[in-house]
Formats: sequence, structure tokens, C-alpha cells
Amino acid sequence: MHTETISIYKFNELSDSAKQRAISDWRNDGTEFPWFDEYMASLKEFCKHFNVSIKDYSVGTGCHSYVDTDAKNIHFRHIKLHEFSPEYMPTGFCSDIALWGTFYKDFKATGCALQAFNYAIDAWVRDILADMEYQESDEAISESIECNEYEFTEDGELWN
Repeated sequence: MHTETISIYKFNELSDSAKQRAISDWRNDGTEFPWFDEYMASLKEFCKHFNVSIKDYSVGTGCHSYVDTDAKNIHFRHIKLHEFSPEYMPTGFCSDIALWGTFYKDFKATGCALQAFNYAIDAWVRDILADMEYQESDEAISESIECNEYEFTEDGELWN
């Protein structure tokens, strides 16, 4: 029998090359975007408010992102600006702000609720893509590793 000693390091104690390996491994481990369900709940609630259905969508940093709905002018008849608040947050998630704030601002500026709805959907897509891109950044990954106090071998391999 023989005994081996392995040194274990916190992320901030690793060499730059070991940090890059740890970040790369984290990025490539197949972890999904953590807030996708919350973003979708916000979008669905927004559409539901206007009785609009989401027909199709694709959201991701490596593809063309879009949301296709059945929104038509009929969905927005009799809607009045004073019935809306740009600060309305029905799901309590931050993407409500992109949806309702954009809708309110554009509806106020143009008077066209359908256009405001479509601009709000576009703002939601930009919002989730920006968040996805940030979550994939070295900065966000390093922050997550440090906050969770993961430990590594000297070469940046995650220690179980």
C-alpha cells in the first residue's frame, strides 16, 4: 500500500492556466441556462394577458432567436394605456420589466398596441440573449465557481 497526497485549491488560488481549464470545463459540462423557465413563464404570462398564443420560438446564443405568436389587431381592441403600468410584474421575474415596460413605452408613443406588443417581445428576446451571453462569460463562471466554493486540483480539475 502507498499513500498519495493531493493538494486542493480554491479557484482564486489556481494559476491562470488552471483557472482557464476550470472555466472551460464548467462551460462545456452541458449545464443549461439557469433562468430559462423563469424567462418563459414571464413571456407566457405576458402573452396570456392579451389572449395571444406562442406558436413557436427559438432562443439561444448560437442560433437565430425569435418568438412567433398569433398576435393580431383583434387581440388589442379596446385596450387603453391607462389600464397598464410599466412596472407591472405579474411573475415577479426581471423579464417582466422588459415586456411590460417596453409595451407601455411604445404604446404610449405610438398608440398602436400590436406594434407595442411586438416590440416588447423583441425586447424580451434581447434581454434573455444578453443574460445567456453573460452567464457564458468567464466573469460569470468565475463568480459562480467562487460563490459555490468549489475546489480544484492544481491543474484546474474539479475536485469532488
